[in-house]
Amino acid sequence: MSAGAQRMECSGVHIIFPINLFFMSADKLFGPITTLWRPGEPVKNIPWTTFTFKTSDWERINETCIIISDANRIQHIFSHQHQATL
Repeated sequence: MSAGAQRMECSGVHIIFPINLFFMSADKLFGPITTLWRPGEPVKNIPWTTFTFKTSDWERINETCIIISDANRIQHIFSHQHQATL
């Protein structure tokens, strides 16, 4: 794993708690994120907690960060002035 990927992966770990804390408290602070109104049906409120991330979601986020970091690193390697480009 590249150093950039490790940095991005570690930064993802540090944001898990604040983001989930926000989603857990946002319902009390702001009410539902949206309300669905359909003619002839009861109103349905969509809470912020609907958007909380599970551990598997955070793993996918970290994997995506690693892929982006590696792609960025490879692009910089091949775009250097003194090396061949793709």
